[in-house]
Formats: sequence, structure tokens, C-alpha cells
Amino acid sequence: MDCAVKFEKAVSRLPGVASAKLNAMTGKLIVEGSADLKAIRELGKEENYTIDPVQQPKAQLKNEFQVDGIT
Repeated sequence: MDCAVKFEKAVSRLPGVASAKLNAMTGKLIVEGSADLKAIRELGKEENYTIDPVQQPKAQLKNEFQVDGIT
């Protein structure tokens, strides 16, 4: 399974996440629902990715994150 797809599915399964879409070319992760930055970072850490919010995450909104280390 492609690394980006695997990570995207893992984020999608987090509690409160309605959907997640990762663009492996740009490293942009769009999460809809309540994005728990700590949980997303923990998933990223397991794959040696660094996760940083593009803006301050807000509950129940669309949030964008930068994923560094994805190939």
C-alpha cells in the first residue's frame, strides 16, 4: 500500500475525523472534523513524518497540515 494512502487512512480512523486527504506531492493533509493535532502527530511519528499545522487547528472545521518526510 502506498505510504500516503496508508497514512491518510490511519488519520481518517481517528475519533472525530470525518475525512482526511493527503497530497503526497505537496505534503498537504486536509482533515475535516475535529482534528486532534497530538493524535495526528503520533501517527506521523510512527512513520517518521513531521506534522505541523498550517494554521491553528479548530474543532469541527477543515484543517490543513504540512507532512514532511512523505515520499
